[in-house]
Amino acid sequence: MKALLYLAVFLSLFACSERKPIDPCQDKSMAYVMGQHFIEKRLKAPSTADFPWMSSDGVYVSVMGNCEFHVRGFVDAQNGFGAMIRTNYSLTLRYSKQSKKWHLESISI
Repeated sequence: MKALLYLAVFLSLFACSERKPIDPCQDKSMAYVMGQHFIEKRLKAPSTADFPWMSSDGVYVSVMGNCEFHVRGFVDAQNGFGAMIRTNYSLTLRYSKQSKKWHLESISI
């Protein structure tokens, strides 16, 4: 019974807390996900793409200011012959507050 009471108190406190909206110009996670999207568009077999977690070694996301991000990482995907290969990439993304869209500024694969 006490456990239910503690759970009810915890849930009521959690439900009443305000969540701050995420500033897209500081959102490294979204920049990483959008970077994956731009990389997949350039792969021979995008459905085979296997990206590491953002916290993995070899993955770096940095905020450059003015809604720009630099993303470095790698992807394992099939090449034209069906062999799985690891490809390193580096790209720069920009988020437009006006259009609410992500734009690829530069890419190196």
